[in-house]
Amino acid sequence: VNILLGFVRNFKDFLNHFVVKGVSSDATFYLFDLNGKMLKQSILKNGSFETPTLPVVLKIHKKTFLLQ
Repeated sequence: VNILLGFVRNFKDFLNHFVVKGVSSDATFYLFDLNGKMLKQSILKNGSFETPTLPVVLKIHKKTFLLQ
């Protein structure tokens, strides 16, 4: 298990599946490519989400994370 800033966790078995801790399980999140193009805007499902590709930039609750 990789820990990213103690906030977003990626499970090795699911390369593009992430679990977010410390926010409501139905929070809105945004994913961007490295050029700033929005890839996805959605609501967490049980505190988790999947990315369409990696690397991506995650924005959630005024925090930004690079997921690779």
